Amino acid sequence: MLEKFLWSAKLLLSDRQWDDCDYFVRTNSSTFLNIELIKAEVERLPKRRCYAGPVMFSRFVSGTCIILSRDLVEYLVSRKIDNEKDCYDDLAISHLLRWKFVKKRDIRMKFFDDNRIHSIDEVGDALKEYPLIRIKNNADRQLYDFDIWRKIAQIEGISVSELSSI
Repeated sequence: MLEKFLWSAKLLLSDRQWDDCDYFVRTNSSTFLNIELIKAEVERLPKRRCYAGPVMFSRFVSGTCIILSRDLVEYLVSRKIDNEKDCYDDLAISHLLRWKFVKKRDIRMKFFDDNRIHSIDEVGDALKEYPLIRIKNNADRQLYDFDIWRKIAQIEGISVSELSSI
């Protein structure tokens, strides 16, 4: 999984249109962002040595959302990485940055962990207040995630066939 992250990061770093990006954001399919609120959160972060994401119950929840400053992405891409290749990218990144003594910074998040399909109103209300929300459904994550994305697509006027081709 880390190899996929590094491969995509290398592509972005090599593309001139991304030269002015100070941060890279990595999320998963059960995380939903309020772009305006996440931009406000990012603006308060340092431009160097920045590793941010939600903290819950005194734990950094790296799988939900990671915000990395450009210098840290460049560091990760330039490293020869062997031991961390077989674990999830968020865990490998956390492990690698721990050795650089990079402080983890908190981003506010609303967390739904009740294994039910939430109404689009619940999702929308949470997104008005929080820069990101995570809806974790252990029962059938793919079904729940797709249902939420389908509801969002309907609101935005996107057909389900367009959504499944993304």
